[in-house]
Amino acid sequence: MGARFNVANQMISVSSKNSSSEVTKPEETTKAQETTKATEATTKETQAPTKATEATTKETQAPTKATEASSVSTKGEKLILNANDVSTGKIKSSTVVDGIKIVATSKKTVTVDKSDKDYKNISFTKRIKLGGAGSESARAIAFKTAGESKVKIYATSSDTNTSRLIKIIDKNGNDVTSTAKIPGSSLKSVSFRLDEAGEYYIVSESGGVNIYYVEVSNGIAY
Repeated sequence: MGARFNVANQMISVSSKNSSSEVTKPEETTKAQETTKATEATTKETQAPTKATEATTKETQAPTKATEASSVSTKGEKLILNANDVSTGKIKSSTVVDGIKIVATSKKTVTVDKSDKDYKNISFTKRIKLGGAGSESARAIAFKTAGESKVKIYATSSDTNTSRLIKIIDKNGNDVTSTAKIPGSSLKSVSFRLDEAGEYYIVSESGGVNIYYVEVSNGIAY
């Protein structure tokens, strides 16, 4: 009876040893979890600079896109005012025609009447009579430019025997070009060059001038 008991004990003992070898110790599980957490933390730290770099890239690209949009919005176009397209009669307040403004007031009117002339392959049937010396507030032809621009004008003096001087001024009334002499006997073409974007006014320096045609190469319509 004693020998059998010992064998049974041995079998139980062997079985117990085999069972314990397959169980993961709590200390090993804890260490494995710590390693996993450390790996996740490292991954997050690695990803953080990447996200920061992406954010910086987007911020850098934003001003570039804004600049491109600004560049597109300031691109000008050719503007043409032909006296034929203006209604006849007295203009008593500022009136825009084809993106260019005829500046007038009730006391300093501008008159559009009939006048048949052929010039530069254009048959004119009307003229814009500024009626006297002009300023940025009356008796002027106003326009805006997007930048450097060439301005072409066909005009005559209102007095057939007296030449008149025309020029271009800025919105503050300052001269931005020299004067050009306009005869009264026939139509004359004069050109001015402007270096900067802005709002400008064609005026007579003294006496009446008749305007038939104005062309702005790099304009912005009103």
